[in-house]
Amino acid sequence: MDLEDVLIDSALQLSALSRQAAELGHHGLVGRTREEFFRNGWGRHLIPARYGIGNGRVLGVNGMMSSEADVIFYDALDCPKFLPSESTIFPSFGVHGIAEIKSTLDKRELEDAVVKIETFKRLYDDDPQTAPFGSRHVMRALFDPRPFGIVFAFDAATSLTTLMANLLEAEEQMQLAHRCDLIVINNV
Repeated sequence: MDLEDVLIDSALQLSALSRQAAELGHHGLVGRTREEFFRNGWGRHLIPARYGIGNGRVLGVNGMMSSEADVIFYDALDCPKFLPSESTIFPSFGVHGIAEIKSTLDKRELEDAVVKIETFKRLYDDDPQTAPFGSRHVMRALFDPRPFGIVFAFDAATSLTTLMANLLEAEEQMQLAHRCDLIVINNV
């Protein structure tokens, strides 16, 4: 068994689920269904159990709040959730990162994701850096505890070269610490 083959098979399964979601026809419903496939199907099997996967908003120690994130990776053992619903509020000190899920990545969707990631990462500008604070610092000891922001798309509307040019344009004025860390396009 080859790890690459296992990952390719997982990507193909996710593609099949994505095509099924497209049959729902309603744009918002298709998007929510694909987010759910990512969180509860694929993501739950690839992410270690000590990390939770949810969605909602992140509340920073500075009192600011992120935009709604499609996927939030948090410390499942020590991070409280402030609303007892599917979409909740997570305190920033227990969040490891977020992902924005896109059905088809084009310039507009990429810009939307980049802005949401920047807003999320700004929460950590006032985060205590000199002493352990919250589970994120404990789990990432000796590293910069700034969380990650990724974009996951099921497909791309343009070439990778065009997407890269759009990304560079969208992030041109951003601080390096606020930029997107990874973009994954499942069908490319």
